[in-house]
Order: sequence, then C-alpha cells, then structure tokens
Amino acid sequence: MKKRGFFFVLVLALCSITFAETQQYTDLGTAQSLEVTEEKLSDAQANTASTVTVITAEEIKAYNAESTADLVSKAIGTSFNSSGALGAVQTVSIRGMGSGRTLVYLDGAPITSAHDSSFDLSTIPVSVIDHIEIIKSGAGNLGKAVAAGGVINIVTKKAAEDKPTTTVAFENGSFLPKKYTDGSETKQDWRSLVDSQKLDVTYSNKFSDKLALLANIGGIYAANQYTYTSGMNALSLRENAGLGDIHGMVNLNGKLTDEFSYQSNNLVSYQDYRVPGQIKSLSPNDYQKAFTFSTSNSVKFKNVAVNASYFYSPLSYHSESNYGTSDSLHKKHKGDVSVQETWSINETVSVRTGEEVSMDYVDSTDIGEHKRIEPRLYANGSLYFFDGKLQLFPMVSVSYISDFKRISPNASLGLVVPVLKNLDATVNVSYAENAPNFSQLYWPYMSNANLAPEQIANGEMGLSYTNDYFTYQGSVFGKHMTNAIAYDAYWIPQNIASSAYFGTEQAVTVTPVDGLSLTASYLFNQSYDLSNGQKISDGIEVSGIRKHTAKFTATYAYRMFSFSLDGQYLGSTYQKALPSIFLLNANVKVRIMDKLEVYAAIDNLLDTDYYFSYGYPMPGMKIRLGATYTL
Repeated sequence: MKKRGFFFVLVLALCSITFAETQQYTDLGTAQSLEVTEEKLSDAQANTASTVTVITAEEIKAYNAESTADLVSKAIGTSFNSSGALGAVQTVSIRGMGSGRTLVYLDGAPITSAHDSSFDLSTIPVSVIDHIEIIKSGAGNLGKAVAAGGVINIVTKKAAEDKPTTTVAFENGSFLPKKYTDGSETKQDWRSLVDSQKLDVTYSNKFSDKLALLANIGGIYAANQYTYTSGMNALSLRENAGLGDIHGMVNLNGKLTDEFSYQSNNLVSYQDYRVPGQIKSLSPNDYQKAFTFSTSNSVKFKNVAVNASYFYSPLSYHSESNYGTSDSLHKKHKGDVSVQETWSINETVSVRTGEEVSMDYVDSTDIGEHKRIEPRLYANGSLYFFDGKLQLFPMVSVSYISDFKRISPNASLGLVVPVLKNLDATVNVSYAENAPNFSQLYWPYMSNANLAPEQIANGEMGLSYTNDYFTYQGSVFGKHMTNAIAYDAYWIPQNIASSAYFGTEQAVTVTPVDGLSLTASYLFNQSYDLSNGQKISDGIEVSGIRKHTAKFTATYAYRMFSFSLDGQYLGSTYQKALPSIFLLNANVKVRIMDKLEVYAAIDNLLDTDYYFSYGYPMPGMKIRLGATYTL
C-alpha cells in the first residue's frame, strides 16, 4: 500500500476488514434493445453485491416517459404514489418500504429533506436525466449509508461530443374529449386535445479536455383537465389542476491535469400548481408554488475527492374555504460536504474512506424552525480471494444525529461467488436506522415528539445468469423493522412494535433476434404488521403494500422505426384498501432524417380508471406527439 493514514487505521479498528473501490459507470443498454436491467452493482457501477437496477440513457430515450416517477416505476421493485397528472406530487417507494424510507440523490448528492423524509420527483424533468441507479439492498455505489428502503440516484446529462450540438424537443399531450356532466348539462371539452405542451432546448459542447458544457432550458404547461369517474359512475371534468413549469440546468466538467478533475452540476426549476390533489372541498382559488435549486460540485486530485452540495426548496400553499383563507410556507435547506480517500493496496484489495457532514434546516409556518446536523465517517471496499472466486464487499458507517443526540450506525456486507462462467450467486446483509422527520415530530395536532428512530435489518440472496440471448436475475429477501413508525386512527405517528417483510424478485430478458427484446419481471412482497402483540400467524399485513406486482416490456427496432410496449400489474393491498390495477403504454418512433425524430406515445392505452390514493383520480388515456431536432 503506497499511502497510509489516520482514516485507514480507523476503518481497520471499526470493522477489521477492508472495503471497495468504485469504478466508472458502464452503460448497460443499446440503441436496439430496451431492458431495465436487474444487475448486481459490481457489473453496473461499483464492486458490491447490492441489488441494483440501472435505467440507462438509451432506455430513457426509448420509453419517452412523461415524468421521472413514471420512468423510475418501470423497474421491478419500485412503485410511485401520485395525486394526479403532470405536476402532481409524486413519491417513490422500493419494495413497499414507503417513500419516507427511500433516499433520493441527485448526481450523488442527497436531496431528501428531513422536513418529511420524502422527495417529490415531479420537480426533476425527464429531459435533464442521463441515467438512474436504483439500489434495493445494501449501500450500493454511494457507499455512505444504508437506506432502510433503498436509494434512487438520478444522474443528469453531461456533454459528450467534441462539437457544439443544439437539440430542440417539443411535445403535445392530448386527452380524449369525452362527454361529462356539469350539473344538469352534458358537455365535451375539445380543448383537451391540446391539454399539455413541453419544450426543451439543450446545448452541448466539449470545448477541450479542460471544459465540457451542457446547458438546458425548458418549460411545461398543462391544464390537466381530464375526465374521471365520479359518483353514480358519471364522468366529471378535473378542474383547477393546471401546471406551469420552467426549468434550467448548467453542467460543467473537465480535467485540468491528468491528476486534477472537476465537476459542477446545477439545476433550477419553478412550478406553479393549481390543485394537484383532492377534488373535494377545494376552492377554485387554491394553489401551491414550488422552487427548486440544486448545486453539486466536486474536485478530485489523485486519490482524494472533495464534494460539496446544496439543495434549497421552498414550497408554499394557499387555501380558501368557508372557514377563511390560510397560507403556509415551508423553506427546506439541505447542505452536504464530504471528503473521500481511495487507497490502492494491491490488485485484490482496495478501500475507500470518507468523512461527511450534512445539515437539514427547515423554516415552516406549521412546524417552526428545526435543524439537524449529521457528521458521518464511512468506508466501503472490496476483497477478492482465490482468483476472484470469492468476493467480499463490506461497508460501515457511523453518524451522529444532533437533534436526537444519538450515534447512528449502519453497515452492510456483500458476498459474490461466480459459480460458473456466466452464473453468479450473491448474498447481502445490512442494518440501517431511519430517524423520524420534522413533520412526524412537530406537525400541529398530528405529531409525536417522543418518536424513536426506526431500526431495520435486511437480508437477500440472489442468482444472476447472462449470455448473448438470455438474462436472468432472481433474489429472495427479508426485512425486519423495529420501532416502525405508523399512524394511528387519529393520524398521530406511533412507534409500533415491529413489522416484517418477505419476498422475491424475478426478472427475465430474452433477445431472440437482433432488434427484439422481451423482458418480464415479478415481485412478491408479503408483509406482517407485528404491532399490539400481533404475530406472523395472525396474518395482519402492513397497510398500503401490494403483495403482487408484475411488469413486462417488448421492444423492436428496425431501420428507422422503433416500437415499445410496456405494462404493469399492481395487485391490491391488504383487505383491498387499494384495488388492483393494470396499465399499458405504447410508444412508436420514426427517424425521418439524421437530425429529426418524431414519436407517438400512448399512456394508459386501455383507458383504465384508477387511483393511488382515495380522492386523487389519475388520468385516463393520453396521447403524446413529439419531435426532437438536432442542429
């Protein structure tokens, strides 16, 4: 080992083993096939036995997903909750653990706020995303902490070509102009044919090895006036749910010397919503506004990387009712600074150590001012034995949560055994803690200041096999949570005794001929609510968890044409509190010339009437026509 230091000695004292070195991202998709690839992270991003899905740039382009949450939900094991169409609040959950236990990163920087422990994915436009990493077990490539419910890392685009390139993209979205009732009248809204529009302009240029620039500016307008089934199976028009959005991004990166590189990613967006929420008891004058600013900056010199990020997101509400007018404002700040060291030991052992400090500060008209500072020491690495036939990937992290005055440890250990040439067996065990958020602790009349952090243990075993025509990934997993936070009949959060989850994920991809790809996946997720002395034998499930989920994708590309069809079945929740849903989407693209591509996408092809939460009707069939022109 060429370099030794205090932090290396500290890691040895903490865990008596060595840890992993992160490698560069490897693109898993191709332009001719579409597959949300269920890979262990050692093949996708870093050396670890974590279970991961990488949604690549090619797959994002092929899907033409309307929102970031739609895109994330293509992967098995992930689901999102939405309160309507474009602009509605959209949060994501992994394997039923809830959005409050899922960490969201933007370009490797944490953006999930301690205000409510969730992040609204609708504030990040699809147009700026390069690829998405979904970590379902263990610490994954981020290596800083183990998330109780997993990690979503959204990576934005960067300049790739050594010449100036300008891309203009436009889309129009249409709902079917169905007849609906308005009081005693029957009406038909023909304006729904031009319900939403998107426009994005992106400039990219790699001036030299020292400077590459990608800049984006865009906007979205949506009336969101779609019909939904109301009382007595009559159709009503969704009103006062419009969205106005403007966003921009500037990303810079380069190498000043062979040993010194830098990267700066900056995103800003402003959204003016009407009421993307419940349709009852709302005034036509209700609205909400959101502003998002994110900057993530890093420099790397030899084996040391310094990262600094800041995320600011004020959210305001205006409500009018018979009881009067009320306004609320939630200013959410999150800052993070970290230093990472990479230690080259030999060809079979490497280690990465890090020191990090994150800060959450919230100034809210409802919960007041609160601050949480969390310093952290972490390390992750890799150990190879018997010429790689046995691979260990441990990780350890220790932080101090200032408002709880508590030390919070978490750790994971991954094992990979290459059984045959194309067949790998994996094992991953981990432990994580999840602190209550400020809303759970301090929201007026709906909080509990005595809440304790949740404690979650995870275990998973998997198999993966890949050849030129066939890919299989399968795993069985279990989770056990103590001090689980749940809401009682009065919507007061409580630490229930415990809950348990057992399940399996299975995914198969077949590419029988060039240009054709077929993917099918299935998730079984059995949950048990063990509060109030309940046992597994009682069969009481955790509310809101869908036991069965199945997804499939079929894509075909031939010359200038490409076609994709994807669907998902979401089974009902316990005692059918939420009914089962089947959704189908289709997409056709035609490259007319080298510079021009046009497409037609149909969301909810079967015009399914559904919702994720009562009182929040989701849109029926929507037809989106778009074009991309490259200058």
